[in-house]
Amino acid sequence: MARTITTFKKGEGGKKKGSLNRTTRETKEILVNALGGHIDNINEALNELKEKDIKAYLDIITRLLVYILPKQSETDLKGNLPFKVVFDGDSRKDNTETASREAI
Repeated sequence: MARTITTFKKGEGGKKKGSLNRTTRETKEILVNALGGHIDNINEALNELKEKDIKAYLDIITRLLVYILPKQSETDLKGNLPFKVVFDGDSRKDNTETASREAI
């Protein structure tokens, strides 16, 4: 395959990280415009559901939260930590209730 000549330097050009492609952007705009006029109806329906079936209401709210809150990532604590865990009292290795932090 022939190599093309470009004016971009390495690491420059192209889409910016996290930018939406045209189809995704247009789809989101259509959904916002379509739902924008129904916010009051959606709130009313959620309030009615809350009164009738709290479990179903909480299920829907939980499902909607993924579109509002950023997804949390798992934190890996392996490796060199800037502190050492020391267990006070009981000498069992799995006694985490009385763990204290000591700076290294």
